[in-house]
Amino acid sequence: MLTTWLKLQERNPCQYSQFKVIDVEQICELSQETRAYLASLICTERFEPKFLADMAECLGWKDTNQLIIARLMPKSTNAKRGEFGETLINAILEQFHGYKIPVRKLRFKITPGQSLPATDSLALKIDRGSITEVCYIESKLRTSQDDIVAVDSYNQLQVDYQSRLPDILTFVVARLAESNDPLYEAFKSYMRDRRDTKDRDTFRISLCWDSSQWREKVLEKLQESLGSLTKLTVHAIRVQNLRQVTEEIFAALGIAEVLDDD
Repeated sequence: MLTTWLKLQERNPCQYSQFKVIDVEQICELSQETRAYLASLICTERFEPKFLADMAECLGWKDTNQLIIARLMPKSTNAKRGEFGETLINAILEQFHGYKIPVRKLRFKITPGQSLPATDSLALKIDRGSITEVCYIESKLRTSQDDIVAVDSYNQLQVDYQSRLPDILTFVVARLAESNDPLYEAFKSYMRDRRDTKDRDTFRISLCWDSSQWREKVLEKLQESLGSLTKLTVHAIRVQNLRQVTEEIFAALGIAEVLDDD
């Protein structure tokens, strides 16, 4: 579905020597069908689709929506606009780049405002049961100008990654163990000695921006401020009327008010 709305193009040549840039832009206006699909993606980030289908079979869709989805989706000012950006980059990585998101963090929010591990997401490349790449992802969404947000994202990734054991790894491996996921053993092997994993580790910064507010200075500032992380890719996602789009998509999920992220 995203392929009918978005096009991706890696910059080549790229004016930035220390990271790759993938430009993500709209092919066409956002249709009602695509809006509904994006709303379903946000719902899927929070709920396993099979679980919802099973509950609907037991309770019916009306009661499933009222008794389960409505209680656990964020309400009013607890809804953060950035959840759309996190959902979109996860979908882009899966649908365009062949990654697998092993654990969707938002499904583990017991309360709408609960804090989860700092790194926004983790994506894997898998070949015949072995993990060949682990991608650490930081996502930002902006509907106004913010020249230093990419620098802030990079610094967050660097601090998290350089800790002895990043919180996101502990979080993911615990969830894999709980669900008896087939990836559990492979992920434990990856974690066993992180000095041997640097050839598999990559980093992504997702910048989901209102297209009218995008400034190339965001990337110029990042180029000036990079530290020790290598193999970095930036997705520069530009969406027309992003504030209105996110509010309409959240409204379809029963969320009347959405807060901008810090």
